Amino acid sequence: MRSLRLCVSTDIAKAFSYAKILRKKTYMQAEIVTIGTELLLGQIVDTNAAFIGQVLAENGINLYQKTTVGDNPECIRSALEGALGRSDVVLTSGGLSPTADDITRECVAQLLGRPLVFRQELYDQLAARFARFRFKMTENNEKQAMAPEGAIAIENPHGTAPGLIVEDDLGTVICMPGVPRELKPMLTDRVIPYLREKFGLRGVLQSRVLKVCGVGESRVDTAIADLIASQQNPTVGVLASPDAVHIRITARAQTLEEADGLIDPVDAAVHERLPGLVIGADDATLEQAVDTLLVDRGWRLAVAETHTGGMVAQRLTAAGVRCFAGGRILPTSAPHRGGLDMSKLIRNVLWFDSLEMSSILGCNLLTGRRTMSEATIRLHIETLAEGGYIATSPDVPGLVAEGRSITEAVEIAQGLARRIVESCMEHGDPLPPALSHLADSASAVDLLIPVSVA
Repeated sequence: MRSLRLCVSTDIAKAFSYAKILRKKTYMQAEIVTIGTELLLGQIVDTNAAFIGQVLAENGINLYQKTTVGDNPECIRSALEGALGRSDVVLTSGGLSPTADDITRECVAQLLGRPLVFRQELYDQLAARFARFRFKMTENNEKQAMAPEGAIAIENPHGTAPGLIVEDDLGTVICMPGVPRELKPMLTDRVIPYLREKFGLRGVLQSRVLKVCGVGESRVDTAIADLIASQQNPTVGVLASPDAVHIRITARAQTLEEADGLIDPVDAAVHERLPGLVIGADDATLEQAVDTLLVDRGWRLAVAETHTGGMVAQRLTAAGVRCFAGGRILPTSAPHRGGLDMSKLIRNVLWFDSLEMSSILGCNLLTGRRTMSEATIRLHIETLAEGGYIATSPDVPGLVAEGRSITEAVEIAQGLARRIVESCMEHGDPLPPALSHLADSASAVDLLIPVSVA
């Protein structure tokens, strides 16, 4: 059986070598294989693959594909074989524990035609760790002292499963434990330095994520379509996320400074195409952006929430904003809050009624629209029995807007209000009293409608 495995391995090696030559790639390429049935069943969220991908990108290593397989020997070998046919390095996560169903080292050994051998130094490290914590080793722990012949062992000071680096004509397989607190330091402290030295890596891959609020993914895509179409280095991508639309700008260079120099002009172009809509980059949040804008104006913020259970106040508190003065949380069935006198709490009161409203406020502030004290239109939003929302205003007769979401209903209502203003100005008709402050405005674009939910 040993000779048969070697023969098969040799044939595969030749085929993979030819495939890699035909690919004619000019840079090192890696793949990730995460192993564990619990990942397929959704019992554990695979954070390892995301972390590995991020670290590889930071070091200029191209990640071609990520694959997840269960604890099945045929599936594991097939995934490893396919990855080695496409890439130079395969990084695995999981399957190194002493239990019978963790079989990563066995599958690697079988695929590469190498016997598993007992490594005394690995056993001694395990014994020392158990003795340090006064635990008794069991017989199955000896399995973790086994490694494919010729493998480089990676010490794991944070757990019992050592990592393994197996260099072969097929490519390099690097096995790491599945526990994140063990994998992360092993990857950054041992694996990345090994890869940089082995492949002579000098460059970096740097990304900057701009966050856009107030418009949808399609509007953003239209505004920067030419930047995406002409991308080479840096590349540009658009992704819709719950907090904002993300624009990812990624550059490959020799240093982080050079990469930032490539990203900066594209960053500036995005800001020019979407004026006032970019709330920040990378770790920036809407709460932080709103906080900065309110503090710059010398404002404090109070919230009175219905339908949310206090989610807006919680988000503001969690973000540690400086402008937050407090608030009131009301049950959904509470009577209309007209009797509340929140102005006693702070001088300028801004009302929120849902997480969507916080996004609307943030974008209105960013685009320089009128403040709450300058706009006097009240907009009431009710839930429709058949689904969706309807917005009406007691201040603007005839203003009725329906939307699938609160945000959509508000945006439609704002558009209707603007058209009412523009029509009155065009025909010389008097404006509704609530809109009279716009009579001298060159445009109704600056209109901000304060929102209350009935």
